Amino acid sequence: MNCLIKRYLDAITYLFKNNEKCMSGEEQLQAIVDKTIENAIMNLDNYQNEVNTSNDVLKVKEIKEYVFGLIMGQVLLGGISALAQMKGGKEMPTPQEQTKIRDMVYKRVPQIRERIFEQ
Repeated sequence: MNCLIKRYLDAITYLFKNNEKCMSGEEQLQAIVDKTIENAIMNLDNYQNEVNTSNDVLKVKEIKEYVFGLIMGQVLLGGISALAQMKGGKEMPTPQEQTKIRDMVYKRVPQIRERIFEQ
Protein backbone atom coordinates (compact mmCIF):
# COMPACT_ATOMS: atom_id res chain seq x y z
CA MET A 1 0.00 0.00 0.00
CA ASN A 2 2.83 2.45 0.74
CA CYS A 3 4.01 2.14 -2.86
CA LEU A 4 0.50 2.99 -4.07
CA ILE A 5 0.38 6.05 -1.80
CA LYS A 6 3.74 7.25 -3.12
CA ARG A 7 2.61 6.79 -6.73
CA TYR A 8 -0.59 8.61 -5.93
CA LEU A 9 1.23 11.57 -4.35
CA ASP A 10 3.64 11.67 -7.29
CA ALA A 11 0.65 11.78 -9.65
CA ILE A 12 -0.93 14.63 -7.66
CA THR A 13 2.26 16.64 -7.79
CA TYR A 14 2.76 15.96 -11.49
CA LEU A 15 -0.81 16.80 -12.45
CA PHE A 16 -0.89 19.90 -10.33
CA LYS A 17 2.41 21.27 -11.64
CA ASN A 18 1.78 20.45 -15.28
CA ASN A 19 -1.91 21.18 -15.67
CA GLU A 20 -2.71 24.04 -13.34
CA LYS A 21 -2.63 26.63 -16.15
CA CYS A 22 -4.70 24.49 -18.52
CA MET A 23 -7.34 23.02 -16.23
CA SER A 24 -9.74 24.43 -13.69
CA GLY A 25 -9.42 23.25 -10.10
CA GLU A 26 -12.42 20.98 -10.54
CA GLU A 27 -10.95 19.48 -13.73
CA GLN A 28 -7.63 18.91 -11.96
CA LEU A 29 -9.41 17.21 -9.09
CA GLN A 30 -11.43 14.98 -11.43
CA ALA A 31 -8.22 14.02 -13.25
CA ILE A 32 -6.62 13.08 -9.94
CA VAL A 33 -9.68 11.06 -8.91
CA ASP A 34 -9.61 9.25 -12.27
CA LYS A 35 -5.86 8.56 -11.96
CA THR A 36 -6.38 7.21 -8.45
CA ILE A 37 -9.09 4.88 -9.74
CA GLU A 38 -6.78 3.64 -12.49
CA ASN A 39 -3.94 3.03 -10.03
CA ALA A 40 -6.26 1.13 -7.71
CA ILE A 41 -7.67 -0.99 -10.55
CA MET A 42 -4.11 -1.84 -11.66
CA ASN A 43 -3.60 -3.40 -8.22
CA LEU A 44 -6.82 -5.40 -8.28
CA ASP A 45 -5.08 -8.79 -8.43
CA ASN A 46 -2.81 -7.83 -5.52
CA TYR A 47 -5.79 -6.80 -3.40
CA GLN A 48 -7.65 -10.02 -4.17
CA ASN A 49 -4.58 -12.14 -3.43
CA GLU A 50 -4.06 -10.31 -0.13
CA VAL A 51 -7.67 -10.94 0.88
CA ASN A 52 -7.37 -14.61 -0.08
CA THR A 53 -4.13 -14.92 1.89
CA SER A 54 -5.51 -13.14 4.96
CA ASN A 55 -9.07 -14.40 4.79
CA ASP A 56 -8.65 -16.55 7.90
CA VAL A 57 -8.36 -13.23 9.79
CA LEU A 58 -10.61 -11.06 7.61
CA LYS A 59 -13.37 -13.66 7.14
CA VAL A 60 -14.54 -12.02 3.90
CA LYS A 61 -17.43 -13.78 2.17
CA GLU A 62 -17.58 -11.70 -1.01
CA ILE A 63 -14.01 -10.86 -2.00
CA LYS A 64 -14.90 -8.65 -4.94
CA GLU A 65 -17.34 -6.60 -2.83
CA TYR A 66 -14.62 -6.21 -0.19
CA VAL A 67 -12.13 -5.05 -2.84
CA PHE A 68 -14.73 -2.64 -4.23
CA GLY A 69 -15.10 -1.09 -0.77
CA LEU A 70 -11.35 -0.92 -0.38
CA ILE A 71 -10.94 0.87 -3.70
CA MET A 72 -13.81 3.26 -2.97
CA GLY A 73 -12.24 4.19 0.36
CA GLN A 74 -8.87 4.74 -1.29
CA VAL A 75 -10.31 6.94 -4.01
CA LEU A 76 -12.45 9.02 -1.64
CA LEU A 77 -9.56 9.58 0.74
CA GLY A 78 -7.26 10.27 -2.20
CA GLY A 79 -9.61 12.93 -3.54
CA ILE A 80 -9.84 14.63 -0.16
CA SER A 81 -6.04 14.50 0.21
CA ALA A 82 -5.57 15.91 -3.28
CA LEU A 83 -7.88 18.81 -2.59
CA ALA A 84 -6.12 19.52 0.70
CA GLN A 85 -2.83 19.56 -1.23
CA MET A 86 -4.31 21.89 -3.84
CA LYS A 87 -5.32 24.22 -1.01
CA GLY A 88 -1.70 24.41 0.09
CA GLY A 89 -1.94 21.65 2.69
CA LYS A 90 -2.97 24.15 5.35
CA GLU A 91 -6.64 23.25 5.66
CA MET A 92 -8.93 20.32 5.14
CA PRO A 93 -11.65 20.49 2.50
CA THR A 94 -14.99 21.76 3.77
CA PRO A 95 -17.93 19.35 4.07
CA GLN A 96 -19.32 20.83 0.82
CA GLU A 97 -16.02 20.22 -0.96
CA GLN A 98 -15.93 16.66 0.38
CA THR A 99 -19.44 16.14 -0.99
CA LYS A 100 -18.24 17.36 -4.39
CA ILE A 101 -15.40 14.83 -4.27
CA ARG A 102 -17.85 12.10 -3.27
CA ASP A 103 -20.03 13.00 -6.26
CA MET A 104 -16.99 12.86 -8.59
CA VAL A 105 -16.16 9.38 -7.31
CA TYR A 106 -19.75 8.12 -7.27
CA LYS A 107 -20.27 8.99 -10.93
CA ARG A 108 -17.46 6.51 -11.68
CA VAL A 109 -18.97 3.68 -9.60
CA PRO A 110 -20.48 1.82 -12.60
CA GLN A 111 -17.09 1.72 -14.35
CA ILE A 112 -15.27 0.70 -11.16
CA ARG A 113 -17.75 -2.11 -10.45
CA GLU A 114 -17.62 -3.30 -14.05
CA ARG A 115 -13.83 -3.57 -14.00
CA ILE A 116 -13.76 -5.37 -10.66
CA PHE A 117 -16.53 -7.83 -11.43
CA GLU A 118 -15.57 -8.58 -15.04
CA GLN A 119 -12.55 -10.59 -13.87
